[in-house]
Amino acid sequence: MLRKLSTFIPIIWGVVFAASVIEVSNRETEFNMQQINPSVLNINITTGDIVTFSEMTDEGEYTRLSLPGFHMSHDVGEPELPEIHSLIEIPQEASPYIEIVSSKYRDYSLTDLGISTPIFPAQPSLSKSQNPGDNPFSINTEVYSKNTLLQKEIVSVIIEGQLRAIQIANLNIRPIEYNPVKN
Repeated sequence: MLRKLSTFIPIIWGVVFAASVIEVSNRETEFNMQQINPSVLNINITTGDIVTFSEMTDEGEYTRLSLPGFHMSHDVGEPELPEIHSLIEIPQEASPYIEIVSSKYRDYSLTDLGISTPIFPAQPSLSKSQNPGDNPFSINTEVYSKNTLLQKEIVSVIIEGQLRAIQIANLNIRPIEYNPVKN
């Protein structure tokens, strides 16, 4: 038991020291959604500190980002960035309309923060029976060679279908944009 514990502690210390934090605000990450009336949702997001850590692959070293309560994007081969996904109800026969009333953005250079490796590309999902080595490493070199912020909608609504008498949609919020060349 002691031998297992003494092996486990250095592994934990290695993981703790390999991670760093990008200080975004002095607040916790928050996602609040309030229904104003049957056809209006008010959404507030506060992005807290971003945790970064290194990921070594056969193709080289990459940086991964993590935000509490966020999912990761799943566009295979493209930079894996934090996103919020939330199912919402859309009134029947309605078309979603998105209006960003106010927002505050801040630019960060990962290189200036001491992070010189690119953001890890999203990889295909694995079934429970698959071995991680079964899928080759995926990276979209065309995307990673673009010297511009990746063109993703900050907020999108995708209608998924009907659940009995309710029309269900997936609300996707992407608060982080990334320029792969400038890092």
